[in-house]
Amino acid sequence: VPVSINGVRRWWELSASPRQSESGAFLGSRGVGSDCTEQRESAEKISHLARFDTLTGLPNRLQLTEALGQALADADQWRRRCGFMMIDLDRFKAVNDTLGHPVGDRLLAQVAKRLKMIMSANELCGRLGGEEFAVVLKDASDAVYVASVAQNIIDTLSKPYEVDQNTLFIGASVGSAVGPMDGRTVELLMRSADLALYRSKEDGGSTHHSYQHKLHANAEEKRVLEFELRNALESNQFHLEYQPVVEANGEHGNTGFEALLRWTHPTRGNVPPMEFIALAEETGLIDALGLWVLKRACADAAAWPDPLS
Repeated sequence: VPVSINGVRRWWELSASPRQSESGAFLGSRGVGSDCTEQRESAEKISHLARFDTLTGLPNRLQLTEALGQALADADQWRRRCGFMMIDLDRFKAVNDTLGHPVGDRLLAQVAKRLKMIMSANELCGRLGGEEFAVVLKDASDAVYVASVAQNIIDTLSKPYEVDQNTLFIGASVGSAVGPMDGRTVELLMRSADLALYRSKEDGGSTHHSYQHKLHANAEEKRVLEFELRNALESNQFHLEYQPVVEANGEHGNTGFEALLRWTHPTRGNVPPMEFIALAEETGLIDALGLWVLKRACADAAAWPDPLS
């Protein structure tokens, strides 16, 4: 029980048993009391650390998933929709790389303050980790409202920051999903929002996209293509085509060739470079591809007559 002593709040733990007279009349209770303030404060601190982000003070992933689970349950009970937004900071990595992680941490703390300031009673914001934040919308039945919340987040987080005498400019990309139609479980709804966020990042950032079912199909197709791209390197499905480089103003004509990478898939046929080059860059396969191209082009060029290169 809470006890106030000289204006200071303490916690007491009481344990007692009733006392009765010989005739069975209740006389009162007798027991012991102990001050458990330190233990309770320690337990509360541990509970707080388990549910809040230490850097920003915002709810962490655990609390966000709990809140989203409750929002989904309420949406199912009251026949309404709830929402989940994932937020990724644009150009944040550049701040860490140039000014260091301490400045990056202080920037994240400012981002958290701005997010808290614009949240209403219908929204709960938190930090998922790194430069990723999220918002749980208890009632997201109005699509216009969801879009306005997302745009407010983008506008608020895109304003300049002052950190250690540095003026910093970052942006925010937002992806949103609405339950239960975009996911009936916490995991599915978060995954849908993540796919929508990825679409926003692909569009250059500082924008908002809501989840659409084709995003899941695109993500699955991309996953399969990545697997086949790795296999293509091992099974020698690539070849080079050589485009002539011509000196138009001189008398030498053809002076060399530009090596162009081509992929012939056993079932897909010719895969356009615009589909697999960007994927190779994103997945880190571009280094292995580049090395293969250099070795193959040099081996081919070594057999050409001078002055072709």
